[in-house]
Amino acid sequence: TRILKIDKSLTTKTSKTDKRTPDDVTYYEPFSIIFDKINIRILQELLKNHDIKSSEISLRLKVPPSTIQRRRTRIEKSEFLQHKYEIDPKKFALRSADLFVDISKGDCEKIAKEILNKYRKNILQVRLEWGSSKVNLIATVVYKDTDEIFEIMQHIRRMEHVENVEWSEIVKTVLKNDSGILQSIFE
Repeated sequence: TRILKIDKSLTTKTSKTDKRTPDDVTYYEPFSIIFDKINIRILQELLKNHDIKSSEISLRLKVPPSTIQRRRTRIEKSEFLQHKYEIDPKKFALRSADLFVDISKGDCEKIAKEILNKYRKNILQVRLEWGSSKVNLIATVVYKDTDEIFEIMQHIRRMEHVENVEWSEIVKTVLKNDSGILQSIFE
């Protein structure tokens, strides 16, 4: 049994038999949450299906609906989960790709903003990454055809401090494993 404190805003309890003293748990108002087995299961259900009804969670967990609703509301207000909509580019006859940009020197964030400003209608996300000696910036883009992606890549290649641009088309997402990370958080 252990108590986790993450970012001074998340307190987890991994067993009902935990003996806690006031020093063991710190509450950070207004949305402190103790992540016991019920709250973790609620999180798992919400990550599997963000539109699930509290009554359905209640049936699956065999916990009273009022308890589920109260806990769910608290979890949702805590901002530990992000409820968002995503566009499926394929439904609009668009393709998507990741552009891997090698920046030799200069301000990577400035270059990311320049790319976003120029290709706002194509950019889903631009992120900075460290670890590869060749890739500093990855932009996820949508495009109609190879001519459009080629034009985007050529423009980025001409930007100051950009050494190289490679790309990889996103063909299919096989699995999204958002609920899987809960196991690593609460082990």
